Amino acid sequence: MARRKNTKFIDPRYFMNEKMERLQEVKIDGYDYGLRGDDRHEFNRAMREDPEAAREVSRMSIEQVSDWWSNYKQQMAMPGARDSYEE
Repeated sequence: MARRKNTKFIDPRYFMNEKMERLQEVKIDGYDYGLRGDDRHEFNRAMREDPEAAREVSRMSIEQVSDWWSNYKQQMAMPGARDSYEE
């Protein structure tokens, strides 16, 4: 195949060793973990507001999330809980 005149050609071999950085985002929805109604909405709001908790949940199995969620709600209900949870 003929090359066009007056065009820049970048040899792709220069980029063979470069790795593309991938951003892994996971959509976490309480419905997937068996939460329904207001509990599901509270869970979704908590995941949006607390990225560290969302990362923690994404590593858990479905069975573990319900126990974690009840503990998380109890901790957040206590005064000053957000400071102690992040430690």
